[in-house]
Amino acid sequence: MRHYLERPAVAWLMALLWASLVFYLLLMPGDNAIVSDTSHAFGGTALTDALGHVILFGVWTGLVYGVFVFYLPRKKAFYATLGTILILGTCIELAQYLVPERGVAVLDLSANWLGALLFAGYERFQGQAGPP
Repeated sequence: MRHYLERPAVAWLMALLWASLVFYLLLMPGDNAIVSDTSHAFGGTALTDALGHVILFGVWTGLVYGVFVFYLPRKKAFYATLGTILILGTCIELAQYLVPERGVAVLDLSANWLGALLFAGYERFQGQAGPP
């Protein structure tokens, strides 16, 4: 299985599928059954929703990094990934202002960033990327 993950097409597919999930869950109206049911399944509180953001963005950061390392040296891929996901996390949260039954929340934005930064910390701890 591991050798499939070393193919750019598979990395792209996984990153794009996860991005589709993130966009769907975060940009569909809040009264959408799937979004509502998913939130309620994990507790339906602001804190559990924020934890969901951390997980969504942590995984997404890892998948995007998995794409960028095919095209950039690890250190540049690390920073490009962080910049990309932090910007996308901010844009998605701001876009929720335009979505019915949704709103912009500092807690959610912070959770988006935390997910990305937790992945960055993990990569840094592993010594595989990041600054020397």
